[in-house]
Amino acid sequence: MIEPLTLSQLARALRVYWVSMLTAGLLTFVAVVAFILLVAPRYRSEALLRVESKRPEAGLLGSLDELSGMSALGLGRDEVETEIGLLASRRMQDAAIDSLGLEVVVTRPRAGRAGVLVVRARGESALQGTIDIRRQDGSTWTFDADWSGDSASLPEKAETGRPVRVGPLELTIIAPDSVRTISLRLRPRYKVREMMEDRLVIRRRSPGAKLIEARYDDRERELAPRVLGVIVDSYLAYTRLIERGDAGRTIIELRRVTDSVETVLRTADERLRDYQAEARIVAPTEQATLEVKRVAALRAQLDQVELERDALARLLALVDERSKGGRDATAYRQLATFPTLIENRGIQDLLAALITLENERAKLRVVRADENVDVRALSGRIETLERDLRRVGSEYAEALNQQFTEATRALARLTENLGELPAAEMRYVRLVRDRTLLGETWVIMRKQLKQAELQDLLRLEKVRLVDAPSVPQPKDKAFPRPFVYTVLGAMLALLAAFGVGVARVLWAGPPPRPAAAPTATA
Repeated sequence: MIEPLTLSQLARALRVYWVSMLTAGLLTFVAVVAFILLVAPRYRSEALLRVESKRPEAGLLGSLDELSGMSALGLGRDEVETEIGLLASRRMQDAAIDSLGLEVVVTRPRAGRAGVLVVRARGESALQGTIDIRRQDGSTWTFDADWSGDSASLPEKAETGRPVRVGPLELTIIAPDSVRTISLRLRPRYKVREMMEDRLVIRRRSPGAKLIEARYDDRERELAPRVLGVIVDSYLAYTRLIERGDAGRTIIELRRVTDSVETVLRTADERLRDYQAEARIVAPTEQATLEVKRVAALRAQLDQVELERDALARLLALVDERSKGGRDATAYRQLATFPTLIENRGIQDLLAALITLENERAKLRVVRADENVDVRALSGRIETLERDLRRVGSEYAEALNQQFTEATRALARLTENLGELPAAEMRYVRLVRDRTLLGETWVIMRKQLKQAELQDLLRLEKVRLVDAPSVPQPKDKAFPRPFVYTVLGAMLALLAAFGVGVARVLWAGPPPRPAAAPTATA
């Protein structure tokens, strides 16, 4: 049975095996330093998002979890946790994988794909293996592939800047002339997802805070912020799409209905315009009023002409009867008493001439007999003028008959047009009513569309990006950190040295105790 050792005995025993302990410590420290120097570094990109729980319609209840202490009690926690789960979902990861072609890893050059290769994925890839791309001459490249998991074909050659399909992967070489060889490693989609689950971290910034911290590590310094950027952008776009929901569909439907009503309204305007041009209607009510007035005026005129014609016809018959068949021309003078004829200038001239001739004949009869040539000439001239009165009366009667006929025809046409006006006005009113209703409907739909668009613009976004994905600096390595790992290596070296020493002591046993010095005798 091994006896327990005191600390002084253990220290003395370890000094015996100091060479083994130093060797173990140095080897351990060298191994840690070699790991730091040889392992591929990783760079970290970080982003910060804020989750808004307050809604414009929520009032005080919507802001309860913003009050001091409420979040610590767990209020609103489910909402943040839901957003964290959504941000880390496979949908967001696949968006980054498809957009950046993460199933392809550039192993040569060591700088990675930056400025060398552009990769896109058009679907899930099951390819697993390697592809060596060598420059043949100028911009021509040849391929040498070794993979499994799929039967995808590979072209023999490719040109710089032109995409090449390798199964669901699309490769575009953009390497400069200094790059002669590009080596690729293909990974299936499920391994990429496992890798992303290890490197993608989504967590709450601090307990009770509504800040979500997202970070992603990758050995390519420029690829890390791009991957995190695609994940964050896809998440924000999906969140906005979900938030809009019915509002977005309402806007689309209102826009469609508004455009449809506008098209129908334009057709109604054209139909009304064509009908107005065809029917010559501008203001049917005013036009109907004017037509009625015209009919009334023409009817009054026709009645007046008819009365005057009948009165003149009776007067002519009476005159003809009194003239004894035309033998007594003096009876025609009665025509001059007709109201309309007496106002006629020709009748007035004839009457004036008759009066003058009668005065001359009366004067001549004083000195001469009736058989006198001059008296007879004046009498003949007076008779002629009296017969002219009859001719003027007959011509005026004919004019009245013609005026009556034309007025009757005009009245018939106006009456016919007036009879068509109600139907025309009814159709016009119907067209105007349809156009007015469509116009009012269009205005209402337009207002609703503008209100919906305004509400959508004023809507508070549920998630807002606070800090965009950061671009790490060349010396800002997330793994490994030289200083931290050097300190850890030194501590590990001490532990290894101590462990080796203890193991040697336990295996070989403690060294013998030194002999006691002899005591002096007197």
